[in-house]
Amino acid sequence: MRTLLTILGIFMGVLAVNATLQVKSISSTKIIKRLSEREAPHLEIWTAFSTLEDLNYLKQELKGIHSVSATVSDWQNNRVIYRDRQENMQLSAVSEEYFTATGRQILPNLGRKLLDDDFKNYRNSLVIDRIGRERLFREDNPINKIVYIRGVPYRIVGVMESKQKQYQSEEPIAEFVMPLSTHLALTNQREIRQFIIRPDRLDRIEALKPQIKTLLHKKHPELQELSFRDYPYVNSNVEDILKDREIARIAANSLLAAGIISLIVSGVGIANITIASVLERTPELGLRRAIGAQKKQILAQILLEAIIVSSLGGLGAIALVNSVTFLLTQQENLALPPYKFNIENVLLSLSAAIATGVGSSLVPAIRASQVEPVKALRDN
Repeated sequence: MRTLLTILGIFMGVLAVNATLQVKSISSTKIIKRLSEREAPHLEIWTAFSTLEDLNYLKQELKGIHSVSATVSDWQNNRVIYRDRQENMQLSAVSEEYFTATGRQILPNLGRKLLDDDFKNYRNSLVIDRIGRERLFREDNPINKIVYIRGVPYRIVGVMESKQKQYQSEEPIAEFVMPLSTHLALTNQREIRQFIIRPDRLDRIEALKPQIKTLLHKKHPELQELSFRDYPYVNSNVEDILKDREIARIAANSLLAAGIISLIVSGVGIANITIASVLERTPELGLRRAIGAQKKQILAQILLEAIIVSSLGGLGAIALVNSVTFLLTQQENLALPPYKFNIENVLLSLSAAIATGVGSSLVPAIRASQVEPVKALRDN
């Protein structure tokens, strides 16, 4: 009965530990997948009174950033025309570092990014995304094709990957990007209302927010006079993912704490059982010593028993957690990543169980190995 209760204690402790590792693995896999569907993690700044000078100003003053891009987006549903086909699209005029700031990649064998010459020479170059290509050109190669936007001809030079937007629920719209210099020349516009800032590390996103606000307020004191707008707005394009990651971290830590407490309780139980077992088996141990058993053999016997008991509880918990995980990943409504057997999680969980058993039994085992044969047999 004592052994069964000990196995149950180890089972509960390892159950929590292995569940913690599974939660971390699944949440990490899911977060990595969601991040890959988005543009590179960055901050979107919406402001007023800014010009291209602010682009260089932010580059010089901010530390720990990867790249900065200025963007002028037309949120109205513009129409792009190619021969007898028309399609709604979102047109954005972007600066040179747009592709590094967003992490957007050009699809294989489908052209190029916007180059320095496109900006310097005010070219009507256009990069479209995969959705725009499929809807407007279908299976045709769009490179070097001419399309018209508001009567102005543009030459398509590349096709970039499509990316999901934060909180996107409606059907995605085709995205087209053009050189910012060309847009400013065509519209005689000078004000830049949007910047994209990509930090060099994901964990710097939150720290950059107040710095950006402070710098822009310092450069444009008139921002504080806008009583009806809290400019600049600084938001991350992965805020929802970071919140989910924090929730997963809290859940994992809670499970880990429960697992550690259960293992400690189990360790105390194993120690008590081992002590009781040693006392009850003193004559047996004395007899073994009398017929030639060495101290290390007695020590190994006691520790091996603890390892077997701990392993039984640990393996049972690991089997249960993996079975439940497998069943949960088969539920389509949960949108979990496919089940993957993680040998590292198994080894860590089993190691925790064995370490608990061996650590708790070590002192009683040492005492058992030091039993004097004559005294043990006489007591019997």
